[in-house]
Amino acid sequence: MVVPDTRLICENMLMSEGFRGARVLAYKFTTLYNLSKELLSQQRFYDWGLRATKAVLRVAGGLKREAPPGTEEDVVLMRALRDFNLPKLVQEDKDIFRQLCSDLFPGRSNVARIMDQDLVNATKEACIKMKLQPEAGFMDKVVEMQELFNIRHSVFIIGPASAGKTKIWNCLAEANKILNNNVVFMPLNPKAVRNNDLYGYLTKTEWHDGILSTIMRDMARNNPPYKAEQNVKWIVLDGDVDAEWIESLNTVMDDNKVLTLVSNERIPLSDAMRLLFEVANLNHATPATVSRAGILYVNPGDVGPKPFLDSWLAQQNFAPTGKRDDKLKSHLSALFNKYASFEDMYEIRKETDPVVPVGQITKMKSLCYLMEGILDEMNVTFLKGMNKNQLEEAGTILHSDA
Repeated sequence: MVVPDTRLICENMLMSEGFRGARVLAYKFTTLYNLSKELLSQQRFYDWGLRATKAVLRVAGGLKREAPPGTEEDVVLMRALRDFNLPKLVQEDKDIFRQLCSDLFPGRSNVARIMDQDLVNATKEACIKMKLQPEAGFMDKVVEMQELFNIRHSVFIIGPASAGKTKIWNCLAEANKILNNNVVFMPLNPKAVRNNDLYGYLTKTEWHDGILSTIMRDMARNNPPYKAEQNVKWIVLDGDVDAEWIESLNTVMDDNKVLTLVSNERIPLSDAMRLLFEVANLNHATPATVSRAGILYVNPGDVGPKPFLDSWLAQQNFAPTGKRDDKLKSHLSALFNKYASFEDMYEIRKETDPVVPVGQITKMKSLCYLMEGILDEMNVTFLKGMNKNQLEEAGTILHSDA
């Protein structure tokens, strides 16, 4: 088997994108990817092959055309390498990758990241509208997902349970609506049905359509309920990935963008359509599948339990009056900081061995919901039947006791 000369391919693609120093930059590019393959941890969703190289070079070409005249080419390429690869890395690999970029592009690694400010503002507005916390880590993931959608028509969003994967694409959909895009998405679980029911099957007499093939056909041809004016269409596949069902999507995920059915029907993806896979891992996916899609990895610490706690505290009201109680929120916050700080959560994780793996945010959710039940029970038993003056007095006593 002939191994392709990645450096030569990279040099030619850089020249076609308008880079004058293509030879030196191609050497740096291939050196960075070779070192990353050797020094970073071995994750199933890491891809340092030709498809990933091509995607980064397309990003670099776009940045070069948008850059002000006189911008140095190594700065443009370094920014493309950094901004495209960091979103897919696990936390422990990010510092190593940044150091590699710093060694290969000395003095260039601290260049500020360029983000679409309109999208950032829309993301912040969408977070507030959805009663989420517009924290930097969460908003960065939303923007990174849109950047992946701009260059890839298939994206894997990977992360452990309760890491915030669903809220990230929900927030991006809401941000697109704020930016006056007509958004429609269709989530489904591919593991909930048999493979034949997903893509369709052929009997001796007739063809039976599948769920996914029907959705793709209706979106591509703008059959009801989909319309031509809907310029953002997502098919969200929320379920474990295995070779049995995802291999049939390989021709959709590569540059062909066509789903070929057993009946010989070919359903092309339109320019507005995107495939989004929400999965916990890619342990059972083949390298051919991994290389065909963009990767957004959500580390457990990228969002964390604090935004959920802040959102929960903001929604707590003094139940008998139904009004927002800032004193109650303040006292609850103090109690959580005292008895359920992140240092305490770390000690619990360090000292205990749970039967079922439980993430930090799941522990915080359980604690908040238990607390909510206790507060509701207290409101029913302790405050029931009180008049207005007695309620005010009870509120004063509760606050002083807290």
